[in-house]
Amino acid sequence: MKEIESYIIEFLCGNYSDLVIYGDENSNGKVNIIKDENFYLNYGKKESLPNLPFKELRGIPILFGDARIELREGKAYIYADLIASTYVMISRYEEMVEDDKKDGWGRFPGRESLAFRGGFIDRPLVDEYRILVENVLREVGVEIKERKEEISKVYLTHDIDQPWEQRNLKGFFVKLVYGIQQKHKINFNSLKDYLGIKTKEYLEPFSFFIEQDQKIKSLYTDKCENIYFVLANTEKQWLTDSYIKDERFLCIMNILKEAGCDLELHASPLTNKAMEKLKDEKDMLEEYLGNPVKKVRNHCLLVRSPLDMESLIEIGITEDFSCGYADIAGFRLGTSRAVKYINPYNKKLTDLLLHPLIIMDGTLNDERYMNLSQEQALEYIKRLLYVIKRTNGELNILWHNHTCAKNNEYHRNLYKAVIILIQELGRYE
Repeated sequence: MKEIESYIIEFLCGNYSDLVIYGDENSNGKVNIIKDENFYLNYGKKESLPNLPFKELRGIPILFGDARIELREGKAYIYADLIASTYVMISRYEEMVEDDKKDGWGRFPGRESLAFRGGFIDRPLVDEYRILVENVLREVGVEIKERKEEISKVYLTHDIDQPWEQRNLKGFFVKLVYGIQQKHKINFNSLKDYLGIKTKEYLEPFSFFIEQDQKIKSLYTDKCENIYFVLANTEKQWLTDSYIKDERFLCIMNILKEAGCDLELHASPLTNKAMEKLKDEKDMLEEYLGNPVKKVRNHCLLVRSPLDMESLIEIGITEDFSCGYADIAGFRLGTSRAVKYINPYNKKLTDLLLHPLIIMDGTLNDERYMNLSQEQALEYIKRLLYVIKRTNGELNILWHNHTCAKNNEYHRNLYKAVIILIQELGRYE
């Protein structure tokens, strides 16, 4: 655990990590974080998990240790075990210990998480620990540079699950009934698609995203990445359609490449059951694109078990964008900053970067999840964005092309509002 402990101290303290020691009261750091031995003695057991309600240290929930800080002889002693607390959050430790808690899709539910049950799913707890340690360093005389409040990076990401309306009779009738009931007109595009008649209507959401995203790219320049995650399956799967070799997909690729977007792998549901399929899909996408694929997001946020994550490294994946809860928006890893993957089973630190997903479109309005009105969703998003700015975090959001079709006013209008909000937060004095 020494390597992991050193990494966490560096993650929390940055340039001041040499001044922070993790150990006991005899430690000789400028700031000494006292280890809670009970967590390590019960490691891997359910009794190692913290009990609710959580104690608070200066208004910040702590998972282990005591909620007190003592200053003695120019040194600080933090009795809250911020290292173990951070470890549990960023390693998804609780998902290993409580592996029996799964939703119908095999995902760990956000509402079962410590963050949700503890009332801080909308707070990046680990990033708050970083600010806490910096403040304690100031209290013992260390000169700490004031941190400018800003969103440090923006990831505007889009998953292409349904690049066009799927060619099946059920899909046609669903669109037909929706159009008659909600719009009082017949959706002829779905009929044309079912009959195999090619239209350009499916390209419109991509043009919409390019127009909206360019507003952020021009403001944040090198601090903004625009990523489209692409399925590379060759056969129809659950909630997907085969399209990687469809000539219509070439039109999508062309407009995205011309706009300077990054195209990466959207791992299909089959890869969660057979990891060898992930390499096949990666190879196929690389052949199609003509360049290496290094980033991945799982379809439907089917986040892999900790044991499977190392398989990503073996096939050359360096960055994962899947770590968000499907049922609630917030901070699954306790941070919005990219963090190295830690395998809690073997306590191994890896070079795989996890980019926490903070907000997904369907999470906000789905009746099974947050079930928010458009106004409520925007207010919740504002709260998340403001705290990311305050803690200098990264914003990673996901909107699908099919949710922003012209007939989906909820997500189309909400995405426009989110773009305006990011612009406002990005204009510095």
